[in-house]
Amino acid sequence: MAADAIQAMTGVDIASDFRGKYTDEASAFALIKSVANGTTVADAAAYCAAKHGLTEWSKPLLAQRGDLVTIQNGTQLIAGFVGIDGRYAISIGETGLMQFPISVITRAWKTS
Repeated sequence: MAADAIQAMTGVDIASDFRGKYTDEASAFALIKSVANGTTVADAAAYCAAKHGLTEWSKPLLAQRGDLVTIQNGTQLIAGFVGIDGRYAISIGETGLMQFPISVITRAWKTS
């Protein structure tokens, strides 16, 4: 979902190494392991950012609208993007879109 938003805003598909190559959660995590040598969605986000030359913010809370972010959601790190008002990070969950205060952003990359 974060990659879809970034693609819509920039025209760049940062998730091209993953898009359409998994069918369920198990195959998604197997793909993250084989492509990004990681174990989490946050590892995949970091891989995509590095591959596409996105500059990481030294202070994640400076992230701006549209930027790729990782978000602390309980015990999980998930990927998302900063929403249009710049006050919330947006991600997708089992029940649909989720909105988080930017204070839970752990890492962030500039998309523009």
